[in-house]
Amino acid sequence: MTCRPVVVLMSYCGGTNGTDDLSPCGCNHDLSYCGGNNDPSPCGCIDDLSYCGGTNDLSPCGCNDDLSYCGGTNDPSPCGCNDDLSYCGGTNDLSLCGCNDNLSYCGGTNDLSLCGCNDDLSYCGGTNDLSPCGCNDDLSYCGGTNDLSPCGGNDDLSYCGGTNDPSPCGCNDDLSYCGGTNDLSPCGSNDDLSYCGGTN
Repeated sequence: MTCRPVVVLMSYCGGTNGTDDLSPCGCNHDLSYCGGNNDPSPCGCIDDLSYCGGTNDLSPCGCNDDLSYCGGTNDPSPCGCNDDLSYCGGTNDLSLCGCNDNLSYCGGTNDLSLCGCNDDLSYCGGTNDLSPCGCNDDLSYCGGTNDLSPCGGNDDLSYCGGTNDPSPCGCNDDLSYCGGTNDLSPCGSNDDLSYCGGTN
């Protein structure tokens, strides 16, 4: 009995007898793109050399990402997520924040901005906010404990009623028109100097 030999293409084959297959893989792929045991590519999947997720992938990540953008254990980017070098939220993120924000605007524990929220340097309410107030207000108009304005409310320097108001009255009036205990007008009501009816 004469056996008829099986014709196999050199560069593209996938016969049942993989050991006799001229291509190094036992599947229907060519030499450079296959996932057999003898695949010339260092990955054990149906991916090419530079973009695959096998155990021996040339890319340092264990996923289907390329060299500079992947989240495997050996990712060249210092973050453990599918983000690039400068914008990711992994444990070793090049940016100093632990979130998907860039260097100057994020709210991680090591945020380049001095606030622990998603605000920029001059307008945020974190514990180390550049503005001297502990709220989301800017430098001259906020009501935090360290407000630049001498009053403890959301008023500016010349018109507020806080304990340190520059006006001599303890209300939300300016210097010449108020009725506080230290009013410049001789009356104890909200009248000006020439028109009032208080006891003084």
